[in-house]
Amino acid sequence: MFNWLFKKIQDTRIDFSYPAYEATEKSKHVALANTRFCVKKLQTEINALMSIPHQEAFVLYQGPITKLSQSISKLSTELSEQRVNRAIFSRSYKTELDPLYELSHELKAKLDELHSDKDDAYDDLNSAKQDIDHWYSKSKRTVFFGNGGKELPKHSLFGQSHGDLDAYKYDRDKASEEIQSCNQEIGRIKAKKTILYAKINTIKADRQRMQDLRKKGLNIEKIKNILINTEKQLSHLQAELKQLEAQRVMFFESARQRNGVGILEAEIVSIESEKKAFLCSFDQIRAKSGRKLAHRKEWFNTH
Repeated sequence: MFNWLFKKIQDTRIDFSYPAYEATEKSKHVALANTRFCVKKLQTEINALMSIPHQEAFVLYQGPITKLSQSISKLSTELSEQRVNRAIFSRSYKTELDPLYELSHELKAKLDELHSDKDDAYDDLNSAKQDIDHWYSKSKRTVFFGNGGKELPKHSLFGQSHGDLDAYKYDRDKASEEIQSCNQEIGRIKAKKTILYAKINTIKADRQRMQDLRKKGLNIEKIKNILINTEKQLSHLQAELKQLEAQRVMFFESARQRNGVGILEAEIVSIESEKKAFLCSFDQIRAKSGRKLAHRKEWFNTH
């Protein structure tokens, strides 16, 4: 029984120490792969072989390609601007602005009405406050028809009562609510007016731009002709750039073939494939079993 327990404890200690051993062996395996399947020398050779072709290509192609790219960028910007100009000339500004002006008048009328309602509500509020102040003053006064010292009824048709005070407070609260409601609606309409005026101003700015373009002698037909010519120029330059870039690719390909770069690159691919297979071999069942056995032997030798 004790032998079985002792063996169980040993196995547990061995299993506990194995992950650290496995990590160390993994690091060794990766390091060996990097050494055995190193392609740095081949890559350096390729870089050296292509160094002069890269310099020659830069002299032959980089200047013209940069110049063409800049011209294409400038024409693309001009094309975008002229498309905007064409759209500006194609619009009916009166048709766009008339309903907005009408809506603006409606909002102004609504604001005027709300401000009037708000003023009326303030009048009602002040009147109710005066009534409340008068009620309290009369209830405390002992002369000139005052009710000081008297117990006031809840309701009365002719004399002072608590019902009157409740009615005045109701009128005060109602007027306050009306003022708050008017303020909220006024704020909402003002926000709508802000958005509306921004839209009107944008349309008017576009209309002004159209008028400025007309002063420069432009119209929709001239802009269309400018667009056609610009698109032709842009298409021509893009085709020229594409051809020049294709020539640069052919120049590099010729240099690669002439210097045997393709053979070296194929060798790199083959080595990297072997490296990948070697790294994967670490996780094979047979390799794992061998490491576990080696770890167990090593553990017994050191314990």
